[in-house]
Amino acid sequence: MLWDKDFLKSDFLGYLEFTIGEILSLFVQGTLEGEPNWYPLHSRTPKEIVSGDIKLQFSIMEGLAPTFKQILTSMNKSSNAELIATDDPADDLYFNHTFNVPNPDEVDDKTVGSLQTSLDGLSVVPEEKHSTEEVTLLKHSDLVGMLLIELIGAKDLPYEKNSLKTNFNCDPFAVVSYGKKTYRTKVIRHNLNPEWNQSIYLHLKKDDLANDWPITWCIYDYERFHKNNAICESNSYLSSIIEKCDRPVKNPQGPTYYKPVYLDFEMTNTKAIVLNPPKLKIQCSYIPYKEIRRNFWLSLLEIYGYNTPDGEKKIDKVSFVTMLDSIECNFSDGTINNMFAMLKKSPDDELTFAEAFEILELKIKPSSMLPEDASPLGIENERLMLIKQCPICKKPFEHRGDFDVVSHFALCSHGHLEKLDLLAMGGFLTQQYASLGWITKIFSYVTFGGLGIGKNSGQILYQDRATGQLVKEKMPTYIRLGIRLLYQVAGSKSAVESKAIKRFLKNYTIKQGAKFDSPASKAQISQFAAYHDLDLDEILDPIDSFQNFNEFFYRKLKPDARTLASADPNVVVSPADARTNVFQTVSAAQEFWIKGSKFNLSTLFGDDELASIFADGSMSISRLAPQDYHRFHFPVDGTVGPTKKVEGTYFTVNPMAVRTTVDVYTENVRTITIINSTHHGKVAYVCIGAMLVGSIVLTSSEGQQVQRMDEHGYFKFGGSTILLFFEKGRIEFDSDLLSNSATSLETLVKMGNSLGKHK
Repeated sequence: MLWDKDFLKSDFLGYLEFTIGEILSLFVQGTLEGEPNWYPLHSRTPKEIVSGDIKLQFSIMEGLAPTFKQILTSMNKSSNAELIATDDPADDLYFNHTFNVPNPDEVDDKTVGSLQTSLDGLSVVPEEKHSTEEVTLLKHSDLVGMLLIELIGAKDLPYEKNSLKTNFNCDPFAVVSYGKKTYRTKVIRHNLNPEWNQSIYLHLKKDDLANDWPITWCIYDYERFHKNNAICESNSYLSSIIEKCDRPVKNPQGPTYYKPVYLDFEMTNTKAIVLNPPKLKIQCSYIPYKEIRRNFWLSLLEIYGYNTPDGEKKIDKVSFVTMLDSIECNFSDGTINNMFAMLKKSPDDELTFAEAFEILELKIKPSSMLPEDASPLGIENERLMLIKQCPICKKPFEHRGDFDVVSHFALCSHGHLEKLDLLAMGGFLTQQYASLGWITKIFSYVTFGGLGIGKNSGQILYQDRATGQLVKEKMPTYIRLGIRLLYQVAGSKSAVESKAIKRFLKNYTIKQGAKFDSPASKAQISQFAAYHDLDLDEILDPIDSFQNFNEFFYRKLKPDARTLASADPNVVVSPADARTNVFQTVSAAQEFWIKGSKFNLSTLFGDDELASIFADGSMSISRLAPQDYHRFHFPVDGTVGPTKKVEGTYFTVNPMAVRTTVDVYTENVRTITIINSTHHGKVAYVCIGAMLVGSIVLTSSEGQQVQRMDEHGYFKFGGSTILLFFEKGRIEFDSDLLSNSATSLETLVKMGNSLGKHK
């Protein structure tokens, strides 16, 4: 407030107010000193007469923290303009949200500049539930395309002099109107060349293209206490904008990129002072809805499909079903076979990406949109997408049909197609996207019970040795996917199908491994750590030093993060942070844990002579979950012997997988290292890769003298398992581990903790 001090009574001259955000936004670029500007003074009541401006300059005594700078920067990045008037339910379903604001003049300052929605899912706006009547108003057959308009900015705006006639006073914001829809941008303070960088989504129907209504662009000067002043405007017809948009040639085997075009509109000014004709700069692109959905499906198909030797992209039934599982589809096997039959294909045939898109398009369309002679593609209660919430923008899908959900996914991922990995890999980011019961519905010969110790249930219980408590393990989506495929192998009578599943697991593992080696995967580190509540203090290197997700995954720990259980060299220690089972004999392991119908040591080692050494011996099983420390160490003192690598597939090593008739341990890729120990005879150290394990990396070498807790190697991303084999009579395992193993309960044991002792 500004006062004129007087001997008897001070006179009020006016006041000025700013939000903290408005002040801090001046320093986003790293400067500590803002530019001095003139600001008009305001009255406290309508009856007060106040005139004059005040010149202010803001400075910061100390620099902003980097994280706070990032927050401020993100507030100014491209976002959606506010939708302040509409009568179309499509706007609510497809990102634009309606607010009870009658016109721009009545919008208060709290609303100005707020980010109501975000394609990046950074902010979520609660939405009101819609009545059945509102939902029925949305006619899918009428929707033909989306016009994306980004209001970049304006230049050379006309202005009025301030009250002292020394400077201009202009706080511009843009208002865009089309039909009954009205949008408003944020306000840019004191600027004749504002940059808004805010987006508008116009969901166009057949009638819109036929009527060819004009789009009205108007720029207002924001006034806090008075009517907002219109300073310039322009009109352009819808057809003229669409005609100028890019129309690329379709990519037959992948998404088609619609390049945005830049347009300038000269505006008619309503003010006297103008240096140059004012212009509005926009960026726009028009994409038919079918093409948006096509890009979505082709991007998803690229994750699960593969390249044939002739360079064509195809997908087989196994990969196709796996892709549908990732979006929680509940189609029966008969329905999927029928989809292949409509293309004159058998279930053993491959589909081109174009064929897969064609049949998926038919499946999502409401019956009213299908030709009258079209045959039904599945039973009525089957759904293509059962996902309850979009993993990208977090929007709930209540009472929505497949067409609604697919259209939303397609639009939400438009321009962010890399985020479709959230469908397959999102399980370790948030568990709610994975249906706990979907495995039980797929194959009738699979039965999982309820939650319980030792049960083959959809949940996993283990005991934390440090606390004694039972813990329910978080199961990522890709693990559920792996279990589904493994049970499909167990029940399949088709050699072609089994071979296709193994091929898919290998290709999928290689693809995901490459993605986790890319710099872009670094963004997933903080989400992964937060979801699994990892102790970051025990990590040796700073989090920001990791260049990709895989580097974080096989991170090193500080030297004091794990301690040796005993100085006695007779004590065998855990080779890793792992969920552990121990068995005094291999036959006991097969009775309580390993259910593979053809499991034997000769197949595991690929060496009959080596198998005979450990035939009657003891074994331990250490399973590493994705959130565990993934470097593994030596459990005994001794000399490193030869290492043998056996190629194989990439089945999950989840307990439900190990306890099937599929020989997970003998089928998977693995390395076998022999240790000539000082106190325990020969020890076989078997490292088994699993689903999404990019590779097994050994850091030790043959002939090396090692002590307990020395590093042997590490796994790249995924689950994995370590098997230790001891000669007969060489070890007595700890009683608590034996007791839990006899009830098929795993025990979480940290690296360096005791497993047992030499007899």
